[in-house]
Amino acid sequence: MNRALRLGLATIVAMGAMLALTLASAAPFRVNARPDARLRVAFSARPERIEHCRTPSESELANLPAHMRQGVVCEGTTATYRLEVRHDDSLVTSALLRGGGLRHDRRLYALRELSVPSGHSTIDVRLVRVDSVAAHPARESHASDDHPSDERVEHHDRTRIGEDALARDEEEHRRTVADEVPSLLTLRDTMTLRPREVLLVTYDQATHRLRTVRGAQ
Repeated sequence: MNRALRLGLATIVAMGAMLALTLASAAPFRVNARPDARLRVAFSARPERIEHCRTPSESELANLPAHMRQGVVCEGTTATYRLEVRHDDSLVTSALLRGGGLRHDRRLYALRELSVPSGHSTIDVRLVRVDSVAAHPARESHASDDHPSDERVEHHDRTRIGEDALARDEEEHRRTVADEVPSLLTLRDTMTLRPREVLLVTYDQATHRLRTVRGAQ
């Protein structure tokens, strides 16, 4: 093969390669024919307190100013929770959540952004408390049939010191418990997710339930 023929063939091959590259770059190209949807878990809640409580003695209450008397004295911290998210019964994320702040006494925050296949899906989200929580002590009876009649009035006078403090403490405890997240939250829903759709899972403070909000990205 002479030099002129080789040069001609090389030119034809080079031109063919350039033409193919030009056509390929101009042709429409889809990276993903079926884009994924997004599952976003985002909410905040007040964690439940883990407390060790006791009822102070009458002498302890008597030694305190009236505004400092408490019917029940409690010490403790807040509970830890485990967040688990499943897609079609397969675990896609799991995390331990605690309240914010140095003492973990502020609200806890959950924020997870997950890619899930579009189409028919079953979403399962669970928030489970992993700590045990001591029950708040019930209001104790301050009169007993075991007291002799001549001691009953004296006993009533002594315990009257802590009556108002105990009532205030119980009312405060009821308000606190009403704002705390339950020990178990579950949400399971089956749906069809559109490509690029964002499904939000959040917490409804009013109903104490997880709920979904659908939208497009």
